[in-house]
Amino acid sequence: MKRKFCLLLSIFCLSLFTFSCASSKKISENWKPVTNLSDLYGFWSSPEGEYSYPFVLDGKKYLRFSFPQTEDTQLWKDFAAEKKLPLQQLWEKRFSLAACIYSSGDKKIRIPDSDENDIQTGRKFSFNDDKIYSQKQILIPERLLAINLAFFAIRDDGQALKENKIFYLASDKFPDIKARASVYMKVGAE
Repeated sequence: MKRKFCLLLSIFCLSLFTFSCASSKKISENWKPVTNLSDLYGFWSSPEGEYSYPFVLDGKKYLRFSFPQTEDTQLWKDFAAEKKLPLQQLWEKRFSLAACIYSSGDKKIRIPDSDENDIQTGRKFSFNDDKIYSQKQILIPERLLAINLAFFAIRDDGQALKENKIFYLASDKFPDIKARASVYMKVGAE
C-alpha cells in the first residue's frame, strides 16, 4: 500500500513538473505580429534598451528608443584636459559641447540631430557621484512606426515584445534598425 502510494505520488509530481514546463514553454513561444499601434502602448525594457510609446513632443507622437546608459566620465575628463577646462565648467556647457566631446577624428556628429523624416536623436546626460553618464535616444515619428509594425512581435499575454528583421527608417542620415535578440518586458504605461 505504501509503495503504491509512493508510486502514485511520484507520477503526480512528474506530471505536475511536465505540465509546468510545458506551460512555461508555451508562454514564451506564443508570439504574434503587432498589427496595431495600441499593442505597443507603454514602457518596454530589456538589457539592450527601452522602448516607450507614445512619447509626445511638441504635440507629435513618437516611438522612443533609449540605448543602455553608459558611464562616460573618462571621455569627458580627456576632453576637459585637452581644452584645459575644469570638468565642472565643461559640465555647465554640456549641451553646446556634447557634439565635440562625442565626435572622434574625422567622424563628426551632431547632438541633437534630425532628418527629413523628423527622426530625432540625442543624448540624455546625468552627473552622479563625480561620474558622468549618457544615454543615446532616438525618436521615431508615429507615421514611420505605423508602416514598420511588422518589426515587432508581441507575446500573447501582451507583456513582452521582441524585434523581427529590420525597421526601415527611409533616411539618408540614419541607418535602418536591425533586430536584436532581446525580449523587452512591459514595465508600465507611458
